[in-house]
Amino acid sequence: MISLVVVSACTGTTEANRDDEAGVATVPAVTAAPEAAAAARAAFEAYRDALVAGDGATAVGLMTPASLDHVAGLQRMALEAGPVEISARPTADRLMIATLRVAVPPSVLRAGSATELLVYAVEAGLVGTNVAATTVHDVTVDAEVAVVALSAATSPAPAGLRLVRHGGVWRVDLVDALDAAGAGLRELARQLEVTEDDLILELLTATAGRPVGPDVFTAPR
Repeated sequence: MISLVVVSACTGTTEANRDDEAGVATVPAVTAAPEAAAAARAAFEAYRDALVAGDGATAVGLMTPASLDHVAGLQRMALEAGPVEISARPTADRLMIATLRVAVPPSVLRAGSATELLVYAVEAGLVGTNVAATTVHDVTVDAEVAVVALSAATSPAPAGLRLVRHGGVWRVDLVDALDAAGAGLRELARQLEVTEDDLILELLTATAGRPVGPDVFTAPR
C-alpha cells in the first residue's frame, strides 16, 4: 500500500497548492494555542512511531473514524468491484484497491474489518515504510483541524498532513492524505506522459516484484 503519510511529501504536493488546484479556499494558517499545536504534533509523532515500529493497533487507533469508513469502502471494492466502478474512483483510491488485491491475502481481505485490515497492513510493512524519514516542520491549528507540515529528504517543500480533533483526541485524516497522494500521482503521470492507470500498474509491478497487468481491475471471481 502507498505510504499514507509521506506520499504527498515525496511528490511535493502541499496542503496549500492542492486546495489551489481545486479552486477552493485554503485552510488559514492560524497561530495555534501552544498546547493545541503541541498535542497535534505529539499525535502525529505517536502515529509515525507506531508505523515505524509496525504497531498496527496503535497506528489505527490514531486514525479518524471517517478514515476507517473510507478504508472499509475500499476493502469492499477490492473484494467485488469491476473496472467500471473502480474507474470512477479517484486516482489514489484506484491504487489502494489494486494494492489490496495484489499485496493482501484474499483470506485476510475477506475475513477482517477495515480496522483489522489496516492493522495487518501496518504490521506487514505495507503502510508508512518511509515515514521514519519525516520530521515536523510546523503545526497550524484552526479550531478542530490541524495541519502538520512535514519535511523529508525527498521533498522539495514541506507537505501538509491533516489531523482532526475527535473526542478531544487528535487523529490522522487518511482521506485527506489520499487526496494529497492522488494529486501527486496525477502530476507524476503527467510528467512521465503516461495514463494514471499505467502509472498505477508500474508502481505495483515495482513493489510486488512481478508483472501486474490491467486484469488487477477485473472483479474477483
